[in-house]
Amino acid sequence: VDWRYRARENRFGRYAHQVRRAGGLVVPAHPHATCIGCNWKFGLAEADAVEVWNGPWTPDDEVALAEW
Repeated sequence: VDWRYRARENRFGRYAHQVRRAGGLVVPAHPHATCIGCNWKFGLAEADAVEVWNGPWTPDDEVALAEW
């Protein structure tokens, strides 16, 4: 999902259904990243999995692990 989309536009839900119809999995990557425009605001109800960490362990990984 492009970072310029807003959660209220429900594009994530529409794209998630399209991905599944094509046989894919929906996995938000680094949902708690601290960079500008990176914070995940689409919810996880439409996700099949969520990335908990990737690479060096950072504070946003700690938040993702606690949420998981």
